[in-house]
Amino acid sequence: MTQLLYITATPKSPDHSVGLQVGRAFLQAYREAQPDDDVRVFDVYQEAFQTVDGDVVRAWEKLRKERLDFSELSPVERQKVNALNDITEMAMRADKYVFVSPMWNWGIPPRLKAFIDAFVIVGKTFHYTERGPVGLLRDKKALHIQSSGGIYSAGPAAAMDHSHPYL
Repeated sequence: MTQLLYITATPKSPDHSVGLQVGRAFLQAYREAQPDDDVRVFDVYQEAFQTVDGDVVRAWEKLRKERLDFSELSPVERQKVNALNDITEMAMRADKYVFVSPMWNWGIPPRLKAFIDAFVIVGKTFHYTERGPVGLLRDKKALHIQSSGGIYSAGPAAAMDHSHPYL
C-alpha cells in the first residue's frame, strides 16, 4: 500500500491560511483519486515531536565517536534518540510527501525545519560521499504547497526564495 505523509507547518487555522486551504483541496482530490492509499497527516504546530537538542547531540557523539552501546546512554538520551528514530521510521515508510507551509523570512517555518532535521539522519536517510551528501530514500515523490505574501517564482525576488531549494 502506498503511504502519503502530509505535513502541515503553520500555526494559522485553515480559515486564515491560504496554504492550508489549497492543501486541503489537494488532499481531498488525492483521497478521491487514490482511495486505497494510506494518508498520515502530521501538523508540526499541533503534534509534539522530539527535536535535535543537546541530549541528542551528546548521545550521537557517544554512539559514533566513543562507540558506546545504545544501552550505555542515559535514560533521557535513549528516550530522545528513540523518539527521533520513530520520526525517521515514519518518514522512511512514506512513499510520497506533501509539505504545506507559508514562506517566512524567505524560508520555511522553523518548526518545519526542526521536523525535517529530526529525520534527516546520516546513515538512515542520507550518507556522505566524496561528492557530498547522497539521499538514501529512493523512488519517493514530494510536493511543496507554499503560500507567501508576494511572488517569488520569477524576477529578482526569485533569488529570495530559500524554501524550495532547501526542500
